Amino acid sequence: LVSAPLALGRCGGSDASADSATVAIAANGRSPQDSALDSAAAQVYFIGSDARGPGVYRVASTGGAVTDVLVGAPLVQPQSLVVSSDDKTIFVADAQGGGGGAIFAIAGSSGAVTRTLASGTHPRGIDVISQGGADQIFFTGSDSTSGMPGLFRVSADGSGLSTVAKGSPFRDPSGVVTTRAGEAYVTDTPGASGQGRIIHVAGGSASELMSNLWLGKPAGISITSDESTLVVSALNPASATDQVLLINLASRGVTTFTKDIGQNSAAGGVHRSRNSDTFSWADLRGSVGSGTVYTITFK
Repeated sequence: LVSAPLALGRCGGSDASADSATVAIAANGRSPQDSALDSAAAQVYFIGSDARGPGVYRVASTGGAVTDVLVGAPLVQPQSLVVSSDDKTIFVADAQGGGGGAIFAIAGSSGAVTRTLASGTHPRGIDVISQGGADQIFFTGSDSTSGMPGLFRVSADGSGLSTVAKGSPFRDPSGVVTTRAGEAYVTDTPGASGQGRIIHVAGGSASELMSNLWLGKPAGISITSDESTLVVSALNPASATDQVLLINLASRGVTTFTKDIGQNSAAGGVHRSRNSDTFSWADLRGSVGSGTVYTITFK
């Protein structure tokens, strides 16, 4: 267990902002809370809302017009989304969809809901990896019978819903990222600000990796393509403004990224494009209209 210091703004005196590139993409008033890139890092899908209700939208990663994918029912309280390995399906974790929460598989081309998965589990964070030529979805939520919080998995076709780990140390699990080997890192946000944690799950066992973190809401988490560094959506406790934490898994060293995002104050979800170290990151309020989606490339 590593307890990170409260003043993470310059942990170790290192800031990754200079060696990076960002693109701010206007969400046109839709208050994005999570976003995900396709495998070519060409299209960004994001969750937000407008006068018609909650929705999933698409915009080019270089900016431009925002296009509806699906707005309104059956979406109720979408929390997170991820793109399938073949870029054809958007999986959306909706904590209240269908009454008890569900994951909706949405065709990216038409916006049609093709499948409903993991009903009754109140899913929040979501990630997908390919194993044996098929997508496997890992998500945070709660057991449909006991209500215990934890990490769960289900095949993209809706079969094989199972528990990866549940109960302690999970209290309020949020974001999740999964390695190619099936290990997972989960953000957990119990209680007040500054009590955020990262939980490592391997072999069905969950243990606390880091604590005392000021995490975003939702508390997004991703990982670099070489699986050496976690990328975590967070807040600077001194200024209550946004930052992204880069956590080296070998040393537990923490550096920060603030370039073009440090003026914001509503950090949201973060996901990596499947084939590159380009990330999409969302801020619910942002600097361009009501909320902004960013693409971030660490060089």
